[in-house]
Amino acid sequence: ALNRYQPKFIETFPSSLEALIKFFIENRIKVTIRPKAIFTNSEVLYPWQRKFIGEYFGCQIFDDYGLEERVVNAAECEKHLHYHISSEYGIIEFVDCKKSLNNADQGEIVATSLHNYGMPFIRYNTEDIGYKIHDSCTCGRGLPLMALIGGRKRNFVISKNGSMISLTIVDIPNVTENVSQFQFEQSEKGKLVLKLVKKTNFTKEDL
Repeated sequence: ALNRYQPKFIETFPSSLEALIKFFIENRIKVTIRPKAIFTNSEVLYPWQRKFIGEYFGCQIFDDYGLEERVVNAAECEKHLHYHISSEYGIIEFVDCKKSLNNADQGEIVATSLHNYGMPFIRYNTEDIGYKIHDSCTCGRGLPLMALIGGRKRNFVISKNGSMISLTIVDIPNVTENVSQFQFEQSEKGKLVLKLVKKTNFTKEDL
């Protein structure tokens, strides 16, 4: 269907497209499409996903940050440095959620809708983590900038001393190709349980 339709752009969840590409590769399905760009949203776009998807389709990936509650929107430009905030869409605040966070401006993203007059959300706590960028983007656009840090609070590991560590630093897909899926669970500080969906050629060296 993709080969017949030849889409110029793809909008998707990162994990969905990653799984689809792996299916193509494992089943030796030839895909002839070469989109101009791919737009990802709704999930954290991890570095290995950006690299994997971008190299497969030979195009840039533009990540977008927003919520179903329609209180905040921000998107990458062609520089892919940070997210440009759509200021007319909503007001964003960064409320410090942990003193152990490294960046003083870093905290939970709290947002107020500026366009929903029927049922506005005022200072809605998204539970996402980010911080304001005080510099301007080299692309020349005048919109303010922000950075995302690992998505929701539940996407962080809590160390023994209570500090928050983003799981974006965990790069299992680039360590081994013999794991199809992985998941971390944490029920106590300083301890993680790693669950793996192994491929048939998984060995002790992969572990």
